[in-house]
Amino acid sequence: MRIIATDRAEPGMRLGKSIYGPDGKLLLGIGIELTDYYIQRLLDLGVFMIYIDDPLTRDVEIEPLIDEETRLKAVNAVKKALLLASGTMKDKRGILEASGLVEAVDMITDELATKKRTLISVLDLKCYNNYTYEHSVNCCVLGLIMGINSSYNEFKLRNLGLGLLLHDIGKMLIPNEILNKPGTLDPFEFKQIMAHPQNGYRLLQHDDSIPPVARIICLQHHERCDGSGYPRSLAGDSIHEFSKIAAVVDVYDALTSDRVYRRAYRPHQAVAYIKAQSGHRFDNYTVQGFLKHIAPYPLGTTVRLTTGDEAVVVALNEKAPDRPTVRLFRDKFGTDIDPVQEIDLSKEENVHILEVVS
Repeated sequence: MRIIATDRAEPGMRLGKSIYGPDGKLLLGIGIELTDYYIQRLLDLGVFMIYIDDPLTRDVEIEPLIDEETRLKAVNAVKKALLLASGTMKDKRGILEASGLVEAVDMITDELATKKRTLISVLDLKCYNNYTYEHSVNCCVLGLIMGINSSYNEFKLRNLGLGLLLHDIGKMLIPNEILNKPGTLDPFEFKQIMAHPQNGYRLLQHDDSIPPVARIICLQHHERCDGSGYPRSLAGDSIHEFSKIAAVVDVYDALTSDRVYRRAYRPHQAVAYIKAQSGHRFDNYTVQGFLKHIAPYPLGTTVRLTTGDEAVVVALNEKAPDRPTVRLFRDKFGTDIDPVQEIDLSKEENVHILEVVS
């Protein structure tokens, strides 16, 4: 299958992967033939990238990071916890039921531990527009992958996962018209946004079911290693190890998500941003560990090479994530290549990916 922008889809194309709504209900099933109505409806729902069934890439299988059932359970657990906690702010109890969150973290951890895949095609995390809750689950998945590959024990993985699921709980106290404002925030609105780590920490501080380190993640995920973050302008080793992980996965997932005020970055663009901030705003060791597991060009991505040829990514290279194996199908003159050819870019020093075209 191949990834394309929804607004580039054409009637008659068939879906390569099912699309689900925020409630877990099937919107469009795999194999369904797209129509103008379906394409517009997906755009209206905020589904800006889709997988299509394509003869050129029918042998390319894209395995989801976690099963849809696990994802839905995790999203629902986060939604319930965030709504419950924010609803108890007035009496200062902030009590929420953590058992559902613990179960979600354990389910995600168990699934990830059984996956043999080491490079993440992050686009398989993007199924539908339910940002606050989806973002929390995505960050949890990305952070747990780092923890598993850092040989964290069960206790550390659970604490890390809980903190990532709850890191944005303070945003529940911010009006949606501010969170989803398409224009520039005024000083008052920006102050409210910057207060969400502290507000989240306060929501959790009296809840004994949430471990202290999870609360610290909530408080520190916007701190930066150079001291430029908030709310306390902490720097370097003053920031908890888990919070450094949270900072990276939070920014990465936010960049690769469509928002009302901008379209999503492509993975390679987000990778470039994270790299540029490594050693400054982000901890260098954390960034290096994160990027080991990110595919800048996910499976099914159509690219243009420096030769001018168009190709689709059909295999990932663990040792060189930015040098995948690609299948050439159109030359620089626009002529179809028949038969198609494959190139392992990790072995072709003079050929590089110039741009993503899908």
